[in-house]
Amino acid sequence: MLTVVVCGLVLLLGLPVWVFALQMAMAVRPSARADVVPFVAGPNARPPIAVVIPAHNESRGIGPTLESIRPQLRSDDVLLVVADNCTDDTAEQARLHGARVVERHNLAQRGKGFALDHGWKALGAESAAWDLFLFVDADCVVHPGTIDALATKAMQTGRPAQAMYLIFNGMSSPSPRQKLSEFAYIVNSHARPLGFHRLGLPCNLVGSGMMFQRSLLSHVSLASGHLVEDMQLGLTLAQRGLPPVFCPEGYVTSTFPEDDRSQETQRTRWEHGRLAIMTQMLPKLLLRSVSGLDFRLLAMALDTAVPPLTLLLMVQVLSVVLGLAVSLATGEWLPAQLALSMLALLLAALVLAWHQYGRQSISGADFAKAAAYVAWKIPLYVKFAVARQTEWVKTERKPGEHKEK
Repeated sequence: MLTVVVCGLVLLLGLPVWVFALQMAMAVRPSARADVVPFVAGPNARPPIAVVIPAHNESRGIGPTLESIRPQLRSDDVLLVVADNCTDDTAEQARLHGARVVERHNLAQRGKGFALDHGWKALGAESAAWDLFLFVDADCVVHPGTIDALATKAMQTGRPAQAMYLIFNGMSSPSPRQKLSEFAYIVNSHARPLGFHRLGLPCNLVGSGMMFQRSLLSHVSLASGHLVEDMQLGLTLAQRGLPPVFCPEGYVTSTFPEDDRSQETQRTRWEHGRLAIMTQMLPKLLLRSVSGLDFRLLAMALDTAVPPLTLLLMVQVLSVVLGLAVSLATGEWLPAQLALSMLALLLAALVLAWHQYGRQSISGADFAKAAAYVAWKIPLYVKFAVARQTEWVKTERKPGEHKEK
């Protein structure tokens, strides 16, 4: 009986591994490289767009973001910056770079979701003038052709369109840990959604480079202080039959903060938010997708079930320890074999992902040091269990820290 129970537990813990391995297998197909191509739109190929940028104390970084967007806009588009609880001259700098600005002051409601909601409401009755709304973070570069590509995808599908949004190390000599962080982000924001995209499956929203039709935003609330309000919004829309679609032709980039403390703050917010989504929404998503025979919602639920890569690796290692312990105690080796096979599959998928997507970010030698990175992340997950972060905290950056890659 013990063997059966442990085998079932090992298989359950291994389900995210199968999802991740499938995504990697599809993402590394040779033809996948052709999915990311420059997008060129003809004149008047899209409706008017409102670009909304939430910005909290982004005085030194807002300029490059706006300058990357303005050449892609038409005369009937609008570029709106929400200066959210700013104590610097973000608003003035945004105006100098040609943006329309609204200022928000509400320390009781902090977070990007509240800022986006304020921008949406500030447009008020005018919002009918724009058929599409693009949300971009204030520390990003929106690469040429991205806005037209996202607009086309959103109009063709009637669903939210998510650009490929990547964050790179901006420093000249990043540490192995920082290189691994970049690799993990590339896997989660490029390889995984691309793999599902090639299967015709949806993706999660990742915060910047998100395009929506006006009608979609009219039926949801943007006002949220959730740590990953973007992911929450995407899952909410998916439950209404409108799961986001990945648009690899759209390309948005940013950089990690340079100091370790700021990176830890950013990583804690992201990962505690993702884990909170998993514990709060995942069971309901799985039940609803199965009972309603909604395959796209099931795909999003399974994608959401894949935890951060280091946690996924930690869980599989613990699964092996459990399997070996039970096998040694009972003499039945099936639990150990199952656990080892799940770990081997995960390691193979990670190596495959590194070979296709990670070699420019991290060398093979540094990649092999992943065990140290996993050890560094253990306190983060312990903190989620005993003192999880629930309040949105902005990642602090050094003055002028805004680079393009």
